Amino acid sequence: MRTWGTCTSSGTTSWVFFDWQCKSEEFCVHDVTYFLLSSYPADKLKGDEDALLKHYYDELCRRLAPGVEPPSWEVVKLFYVTKAWHCMVWFVFSAISPSFMGPEMAVNGISRICAHIKRHDGVGVLHKVLKGEFAK
Repeated sequence: MRTWGTCTSSGTTSWVFFDWQCKSEEFCVHDVTYFLLSSYPADKLKGDEDALLKHYYDELCRRLAPGVEPPSWEVVKLFYVTKAWHCMVWFVFSAISPSFMGPEMAVNGISRICAHIKRHDGVGVLHKVLKGEFAK
């Protein structure tokens, strides 16, 4: 069986898609951030991202198991900004492997992520995180 990200194949024509967040304790907004930054239409993201993120948050809160405390909306927004750095690293390292992601796709993804970082002052937010200003 081969596994790559969220796609698994047993060598047959059957594919299974698995959301790792269902099984791991990764912070909730990781996959949403990656999807929006890499796949959502770039020309619409700036205008739609707040509503999309809020919809995701509302659904997350509605569907959590009884007794599970959701993160605050402020924490979700903070992670949405800081997770862009993780996405950037993924695109940079993926560009090294042309069989996975060609140069044009990598540069396009990196430029989209840079636009997000700039739009949300991602550098300033990262500095505040590193100084412990957002500690619990």
